[in-house]
Amino acid sequence: MRKIVYYFFKWWIEAGIRYYYSKIEIHGLENIPKDTPVLFLANHQNALMDALLVGTFCKCKPYFLSRGDLFKNPLAKVLLNFLQMIPVYRIRDGKQSLGKNDAIFDFCANLLMENHQVLIFPEGNHNIKKRIRPLSKGFTRILFKALDKQPDLNLGLVPVGVNYIRAERFPDSAALYFDENIPVLDLYDKKNIPESIKKMKAAVYERLKKQTTHIENEENYEAILGKLDAMDVDYLTPSKVNVVLEALEKGSIKTKRNRLVPQLMKNLFTIMNFPFIIPWKLLLLPRIQQKEFISTFRFLYALVLFPIYYLLVFWFLGNYIGNVLTAEFILSHIVFNYLYIKLSSFT
Repeated sequence: MRKIVYYFFKWWIEAGIRYYYSKIEIHGLENIPKDTPVLFLANHQNALMDALLVGTFCKCKPYFLSRGDLFKNPLAKVLLNFLQMIPVYRIRDGKQSLGKNDAIFDFCANLLMENHQVLIFPEGNHNIKKRIRPLSKGFTRILFKALDKQPDLNLGLVPVGVNYIRAERFPDSAALYFDENIPVLDLYDKKNIPESIKKMKAAVYERLKKQTTHIENEENYEAILGKLDAMDVDYLTPSKVNVVLEALEKGSIKTKRNRLVPQLMKNLFTIMNFPFIIPWKLLLLPRIQQKEFISTFRFLYALVLFPIYYLLVFWFLGNYIGNVLTAEFILSHIVFNYLYIKLSSFT
């Protein structure tokens, strides 16, 4: 029964993600090792959406390491555990909480030894900026614990570049790049753990920089991002964007006009969805303090509220205009929203 419920939630979330994003590109699935444990290492810009995208499209059933403070609510803890999310604690969660990480890392190491897949965000926190931040060493502790217990473990280490056009906006598009497997044993020296950590972090860092847009100059970040936006670069193709970034440093690029969703379609979308948009903008959006959470809360809000809304409309209008006309109205609403979202990637 648990397995059935898990796959129902996975199907529901995948359907919601495919509907939510204008375009989703998946690259490099062939790089994921088959029939071996895999540690996925992804950049972290967009809160829970990063984990949902990788977990949905990696063609496996991974466990996720997630912020420990999300598990404080008992109801949320049950749901997160059910979705195979594992708490990991930071210094802001308190020094006592940090001590729990040893058990968490042991648990993850055992998962790898049992041929499971685990997803980690090695930057240690999320940040909506299009750049790879210095990596923490937590993922190396998991790797080394597993190798200490099973030195010949055939372990896959796959960096994942998660890319968005503009993560906090809607509609948006996303692209995942699964990089080639990093040979863990080639970088691991049990007699020199500090050097092994250094090599491992450097290898993953360089891979991630190539699989997502990386604006190195943090001091002039906003100015550089503005130039990229003005050139209408395709953030879903980070290899090309990073070439443009190199050219910008040399001053050899001119700007173009920015891409805009037609205002008429946007206005029509707002009118047809005002029962959702008004509560979102007036009640929920002002309460979100970090941009990184905007997309996550918007997605979850729509994922839960739209099915409830359609059921209520079907029940209420069906009594007055009949079930057939009501079903046609609901279907036309769903199709219009779908077309608006999908066509926005071409305008």
